[in-house]
Amino acid sequence: MKYLATTSFASKLNALGARPKIVEQVQKTIATIASSPKSDLLAPGGPLKVSSESQGVWVVRAGPTRIFFSFGSDANGDYVMLLDLVEVHNTPVGFALPVFKNPRTNPTINPVMNPMLNPNQNPALNPQYNATLNPRYNATLNPAYNASINPRFNASLNPQYNATLNPQYNATLNPLYNATLNPRYNPTYDGPYVFDVEGGTEGYYVRAPDGPMLQFDENGQFRGLAVPVNQGQYALFDVSMNWIGYMIPNGQGGYLRFDTEARWTGFVV
Repeated sequence: MKYLATTSFASKLNALGARPKIVEQVQKTIATIASSPKSDLLAPGGPLKVSSESQGVWVVRAGPTRIFFSFGSDANGDYVMLLDLVEVHNTPVGFALPVFKNPRTNPTINPVMNPMLNPNQNPALNPQYNATLNPRYNATLNPAYNASINPRFNASLNPQYNATLNPQYNATLNPLYNATLNPRYNPTYDGPYVFDVEGGTEGYYVRAPDGPMLQFDENGQFRGLAVPVNQGQYALFDVSMNWIGYMIPNGQGGYLRFDTEARWTGFVV
């Protein structure tokens, strides 16, 4: 059975070039996949221990890595699509923020210490004073009036209907299965990270294709969705797709979070 690889898979395999033992394990597993019929691969006691991660997506271990793949068919028969390659660390390192992303040690990103980022001191960043940032006065930013940014009306934004945004079905976006997205296993994960007003950690975002971001708590549990709107803002929804607030850019690469009443609730960097 022939196989194809996504650009992401190929680039991650190439990045392992300096670790020949792991590359050999991955290539050996791919060779086994390619030489086995689909029925044999998925059969109990088959040549590889294959498990189902989500609908249509399968995973197999190859040394310290996981290979995510799916099946397809064309005029020439069945083929395997290699979707993603993830290295798995056996031991979590703990939820440690990168130094430059830690507002307790980097005052330049902390609105409590940097008044230019504080909406209580900088009215240009405060939707209570800057109506162009406030969905109550700017209907294009308000999901109640702009159905295109509301997952309840735009199914392409709703994880319940769009499996590519649902971490239960798309393992590549799920930090419980994709260790590269999990700060507990990948201490270099760049975020963005979510903080309360005082700088306490509330979790992090995983960027999905085409703009939306999925929020997870420190334990890797899905907590909601951030949908991009114009002016660089995001509309925020909980796991039931209820509108709970929005984020505005702070002009320095981060965001300020507000609830639907324009009360400042935290920041993101």
